[in-house]
Formats: sequence, structure tokens, C-alpha cells
Amino acid sequence: DFAQEGLKAILIVANWRGFSGGMRDMYKEILKEGSRIVDALVACEAYDVSVLTYIPPFGELRGGSWVVIDKQIAPNNIVVFADPTSRMNIIEPAGFCKVKFRDNREVTQTIKRLDQQIIKWQKQIDETESADEKLSLQSMIVKRVDELMADYKRVALKFAELQDTPYRAVEKGVIGAVLPFTDTRMRIYWSFRRRMAVYALRRKYVTLSPSTTLSEAEQCIMAWAEDDGVDTKDDRRVAEWAEQRGQESHHATTFAHRFSVVRRTYIQSRVLELASNSSTARSTVAALAAIQSTSGALRRTPLPTNVEGKNSKVRSVSVDAFSASSDVSTLGSPVLVSPGADDMTHRRRCVSSVGAE
Repeated sequence: DFAQEGLKAILIVANWRGFSGGMRDMYKEILKEGSRIVDALVACEAYDVSVLTYIPPFGELRGGSWVVIDKQIAPNNIVVFADPTSRMNIIEPAGFCKVKFRDNREVTQTIKRLDQQIIKWQKQIDETESADEKLSLQSMIVKRVDELMADYKRVALKFAELQDTPYRAVEKGVIGAVLPFTDTRMRIYWSFRRRMAVYALRRKYVTLSPSTTLSEAEQCIMAWAEDDGVDTKDDRRVAEWAEQRGQESHHATTFAHRFSVVRRTYIQSRVLELASNSSTARSTVAALAAIQSTSGALRRTPLPTNVEGKNSKVRSVSVDAFSASSDVSTLGSPVLVSPGADDMTHRRRCVSSVGAE
């Protein structure tokens, strides 16, 4: 629906506690309907729709809700921002502590392993031979464990809470940035504007070079921006640069030349790939290189769109595809043309046969 209406941006304000998995949620098919969010976000990548998820102040994403908007669903189209006071994770801190420390026995083992006073008393128990002294030390250890039990649980809970902060999520690469609520309006606006402009450029890039992925195309475009002196961390500067270059790409400019180089490089790689799979094609490419070296005028000669070959119809390939390759001559020996025919006709056939299906 978004693609049909030409809508290229989706903002999700996420503050969901997740799916409980109880009878009520199962009866209302909460999990089933929630999974459709994933399907929609996957489709956003196919239709090249920009998706920005923002977790508001004191908002939480837990359980299945956190998984549903994970940027790994569509890594080329989803970005996640979060307020400093927001929290996110699969399990809440209290639940995480219960999983890690199933009962007090595991907490007791941790205390005995870490507390230096208990370690000292335990060493004395091992060294002494007096039964009374051993009982006294053991009672002191039990008392010490009871005193530290609550403190250790609080520390464990606090440690688990620190894993849920947006700063930790940025450090692990789970979200894009920590964004205070007061800065959301301008930041989200320029983020959308940047991404829509860059997406238009990368669509053109992938169209010219189909073997390139979206992420690779975007990395190349960002490299071009850096070459032009643009700070790629500044959404506004990148957006203005991409919009301007998008207009220039339709005219004879330096930026348009970059796209022509992309196309030429793709054609060269495809032709050489086809040539490497056929001994006849290797010889043909070598013959073409020899012809091109003796006639510069051939580069400006229009080639026929279809030439009736011996076995099947073939498509014409421009000689420009080979102009930048210096290693073509090493692919094989030249093809000998049959005598008694027009020289240019055979040159054209040599060029066209490279693209034979």
C-alpha cells in the first residue's frame, strides 16, 4: 500500500511490553498478528521504503516486540533511535537475574567465590584441626553469606539493568543512536530526507550494476560524499549533497561520469566472465582487442542490434565495454576472419558474437 501511494518513509514510535504467551494472547492471536509486522518490514526493503523506529522517553521494548522491529529484519532500510531514558531487551532485568541465579544456592556459591573474608575463613578451616574452631568459622561464613545475600542480588539486578540502556545498545551496534526527545523533530526530519535521497542514488547504482548489493552501493555513494568533503555523520549535509547530485546525475557532470564508470565496469566484468567460460569467446575477445588496437574509428561505429549468427540470434555489445581493459589480449589468440568478405562486416560480427546467448 505504501509503495502504491508513493510513500517512502515510515515512522514507528515503539513502546510495547511484548507478548505474554498466555491463553488470552493466544486466543486473540496476538502473536500471529504481531508477526505480520515482520512481514511488512521485510516488504519495505523490497519496495525501498525507509523505516525509522523511535523508542520514546521511559518507553520499553521487551520480548517479541523487541524482535519484531529489529533492524536485522531489513538492515538496508531500518534504523532505530532511542531516548536516553528508554529501555530495551528480550528479558527484563529481574527475569534475567532469575535465569542466571535460579535459587539462593547459586548466589551463595558466587559470594563464597568472590568475598575475600569468606575465602580467608575457608582457608583457615582447611588448615585447622580443631573441630570447635571449624564450627565457629563455618557459622561465621553462614552469617556473612546472609548479610551479603541482599547486596549481591541488588548488584546483579543493577548490572542487568545496565545491559538494557540505549547506550549499551549503541555500543553493541543494535540501534543507530541515542536521541533525546527534545532533538527528535529535526533529527528525524533530516534522517528521513537523507535516506530518501541516498536511496534514490543507490537504486540508480544497482540498476546500472545489478551484481552490486544495496549496502555495497550505499557504501560507494558515501565514499563519493567523503571525496566531495561531506561529513557522512551529518544527516543534513548528506541529504543536501545527495539531492543535488541526484539532479546532476541526469546531466553531463562529473557525478554523472561516476555512474557511467559504474556501468562500464559492470559490462566489462560481465563480458570477461562470459569469456572466461568459453574458449571461443576468449578468442573472440582477443580478436576484438587486436581490431581495436588497429582502428580507433571502430569505437564510434554503431553496431547492429541483432546479427543472424550461425547457431542463434545474438545481441550487440558496444566496443566501449572493452576499452578500459588492458588484459583482454591475454585471453586467447585472435580469430581468423574468412577471406573475400567486407572487413568491417566481420569486425562487427566479432564484436556481436561476444554477447551470444
